Amino acid sequence: MTQVAVLAQVDIDPAQKDAFDARARRHSADSQANEEGCLMFQVNTVEDNPNRYVMFEIYVDKAAIETHMNSAHMTAFRSDTADMVKDRVITFLDVVTEV
Repeated sequence: MTQVAVLAQVDIDPAQKDAFDARARRHSADSQANEEGCLMFQVNTVEDNPNRYVMFEIYVDKAAIETHMNSAHMTAFRSDTADMVKDRVITFLDVVTEV
């Protein structure tokens, strides 16, 4: 099996930054604690645009991403942050150098 990664870029409402930050941190922790196939879930902000979050995630395989996307905590994250997110771009990557 080949590892796969997700690069999720999320632009948020600046007025919701603190709430989104806390919720993104919790989502990262939930994903790593509850998903055996989640090898890494890192939450970052862009240096010159603190309202743009970039989440970098690595999974053992495509099935693990499906598990993540269909998990209860992912559904809750999307619901909890729906009013905070202005734009979202998700990119799926084939990992070349595995962790």
